[in-house]
Amino acid sequence: MFCIYRDGAVQKVFRGELKIERGGTYPAAWLRVRESRETLDVYIFEDQSKNGTNEFYSMGAATDAAPNDDGIVIRTTAKVAKSVDIAKKVIVSRIKDMRTSVARAGVIYDSKNFSTDASSVENINLLESKGFDSDTIAWETMDTPKVASTVYTADEAKFSALRTVIATHFKSCTNNAQAHITAVNDLTDFDDVVAYDFTGNWPSNPDMSSE
Repeated sequence: MFCIYRDGAVQKVFRGELKIERGGTYPAAWLRVRESRETLDVYIFEDQSKNGTNEFYSMGAATDAAPNDDGIVIRTTAKVAKSVDIAKKVIVSRIKDMRTSVARAGVIYDSKNFSTDASSVENINLLESKGFDSDTIAWETMDTPKVASTVYTADEAKFSALRTVIATHFKSCTNNAQAHITAVNDLTDFDDVVAYDFTGNWPSNPDMSSE
């Protein structure tokens, strides 16, 4: 991308060839040669105006710097902080996402790793409500797909205890999320909201990093 920079400002931004009224047409290949294009005050143009904008910051007024030593004109904008309320909504949304992520990432019970995704929890609750047809039940752990011996054999009491562990895990996730949300909503400074660390005090999940 090129621009015409003249009298301390960008006059025109364009791609490809340059057509100048009563001045002819200059093909892109000709403009790629620095010594050629700069005779017309044409420089490479880099638009960095969106750099740094995100959920917390919007674009301010644009500034076009004079051509640098490499013959490049760079456009930037100042970041403008959005409101504290918008920042809070972003952080609260991230807290809720983390609550769901941790809640569904499994629990450790009786030295085994058990899934807590929606399907697993639904099946556990269904089995608990219907009761056992035998003295024990074989239940796959998070390790079973790779190590068949990790199938967990549980009687009704152990299975009920597993369900309690999962329920406690979910409750801990909800309570911690609410504590973080309350802390964020109590803040009044924009920078404090953006910098708020909500990664602490979550219940642990099985470490499946080696899988």
